[in-house]
Amino acid sequence: MAVTSVPIGSRVDVNLKRAFDETAEELGLTPTSALTVLMKRFVDEGGFPFAVRKRVPTEVEFAREMDARYRAMLGGNEAAHNLVEA
Repeated sequence: MAVTSVPIGSRVDVNLKRAFDETAEELGLTPTSALTVLMKRFVDEGGFPFAVRKRVPTEVEFAREMDARYRAMLGGNEAAHNLVEA
C-alpha cells in the first residue's frame, strides 16, 4: 500500500507549541490540520502567505531596551557595541 502521509519532526519552544495547539483548537482545527493549511498555502504562494519582516519596536520599547543596555554597560555586564569608537 502506498504511503499517503509522512511524519515531520521539529523542535519548538514548549510555550509556543502550547499556544499553537490552543489556537488551533479555538479555530476548530487539530495542530496537524493547521500545519497542513500553512504548508499548502506556502507551496501555492511560493513562500509565506503573509509578510515576513522584522518587527519594529515602538519608541517606548526602543527607549527601554537602550536604557537596559546602558545600565548593563555601566554595571560591566555588557560591552559597548563594536561600532562605537572606544
